[in-house]
Amino acid sequence: MQTNTDRWNRIIRWIVPIAAMLALAAWFYMAPEGALGKMDAVGYAICHRIDDRSFQIGDRQLPLCARCTGEFSAAG
Repeated sequence: MQTNTDRWNRIIRWIVPIAAMLALAAWFYMAPEGALGKMDAVGYAICHRIDDRSFQIGDRQLPLCARCTGEFSAAG
């Protein structure tokens, strides 16, 4: 016979991964189009992206500025 704790553990074991997959799918749907658009969305969340301090390729600003690129590569 199962206890309530066992039942809740089993339910949580299924619900948490499904909720994470749904959240990830929603983010992919709502984030800007393309791989660079999705990287820009992440960059906006963690970097100030000042144009004068950012790396650029052609007319395209990269998702992280020079300072944040150095900080995050040093932290990893």
